[in-house]
Amino acid sequence: MYLTRSHAPRKWPLPRKGTKYLVRPAGDRERGLPLLIIIRDILGLAQSKKETQKLLNLGKIKVNYKPVKKVNYSIGLFDVLNLNGNNYKLVLEGKKFSIKEVKGDESKEKIARVDNKKILKGEKTQINLSDGRNYIMDKKVIVGSSVIIDLEKSKIKKVLPLKEGVKVLFISGKHTGSEGKIKSIKEEIVAIVDESEIKTKKDSFIVIK
Repeated sequence: MYLTRSHAPRKWPLPRKGTKYLVRPAGDRERGLPLLIIIRDILGLAQSKKETQKLLNLGKIKVNYKPVKKVNYSIGLFDVLNLNGNNYKLVLEGKKFSIKEVKGDESKEKIARVDNKKILKGEKTQINLSDGRNYIMDKKVIVGSSVIIDLEKSKIKKVLPLKEGVKVLFISGKHTGSEGKIKSIKEEIVAIVDESEIKTKKDSFIVIK
């Protein structure tokens, strides 16, 4: 299955002109980039889909330290691409996705948002994250908070709570790519972006600090 270039999300860092068809990502097209586009079109490590698939078949390309074999595998925000001893993270620069080389701790962890949760027996809480992961927590975590995941151990290192004063990155809407701070979260969430107050929803941003 393919996606026409004209219907590609504006977040994708591609020129509007070029080949008519693009690979359709396995996941939500607004939340990430297909591996083929990253390897071939952004990093320039392959000239074609066939060459990209050959690289994947060698098992040396990993996402979050796990091998992937499909060219349409979707890399989401803050996922880490492990390639030839180098590590790259998918980030937002302005309103578009970008690939950033990372090192040290930044290459071994990622931030994900708590999209929803479920209360289990024994006062345990299952949190469901924006990247599809699920974790059982002993303490209460508010939906809209973020967590820092240790990618090598697949464990949560830290909770970044949704509260007044925290730093957020907008991932959808007209403020996409902008950073701001939460001013209040009473009846509605109010954030400060570029010194202006805006009303927003939990799914429009991710807590990053």
